[in-house]
Amino acid sequence: MNSVINNSLRSDGFCYFISKLIVTCFFYFQGKGRIMILIKAIVLPERVVMIKDTLQEQGFHGITTKNSHGYGEQKLTVKKVYRGHVFEERVDAVSRVELELVVGEDKVDEVIDIIRDSGSSGEGGDGRIYVFPLARSIHIGSGTKHLGCQEEEDEEEDI
Repeated sequence: MNSVINNSLRSDGFCYFISKLIVTCFFYFQGKGRIMILIKAIVLPERVVMIKDTLQEQGFHGITTKNSHGYGEQKLTVKKVYRGHVFEERVDAVSRVELELVVGEDKVDEVIDIIRDSGSSGEGGDGRIYVFPLARSIHIGSGTKHLGCQEEEDEEEDI
């Protein structure tokens, strides 16, 4: 009997279904129906100030920035002159800035639109936006746990 159960649990479809069900239930009950989303945008350095200012004007605060280097679909070649000879050098590490912020599930599309509108130069290589579900956040100093929006924090304090 145990071998029948174990074999059925190993089938890819069933395990996938169970894992999706567990993840969905986890986020629903952890966030009381509201999911926090981590948005990570990799953008051009010259667009960072405009993106941050626009996000702050719209009420999105708590943005983390990191300098990063890498390349995506485009490969950059730069013409250089050395002792009168012109040559092209391939640059694999292009400077970019990573922006990270956490928002409620209902604000994701608004933030993505702001980043796309403010960060687009009209050419290729403007960057990427990644969206991740986030279970919770905890303040290091106070240990305060946040499961979602500000409303949920207020509800927890009333109890």
